Amino acid sequence: MMAGHDPLHDQGHKYAQQLQAQGVNTKVLSYDSLAHGFTAYMGAVPDARRACIEIAHNVRELYAQQGY
Repeated sequence: MMAGHDPLHDQGHKYAQQLQAQGVNTKVLSYDSLAHGFTAYMGAVPDARRACIEIAHNVRELYAQQGY
């Protein structure tokens, strides 16, 4: 997960590519309209709230796939 307005955005994409190259099942979520730390603003920024809901859905799905 990466915010579009984040100094670590490019590093996040490179890290995901490295994981994928090693065969790690990787899903990239990029939120181009949001800034670093957007999860702290989900109560005030509608896009941040939507992103957090999507992230939670993906985490829940991952746990379900693992049998949790």
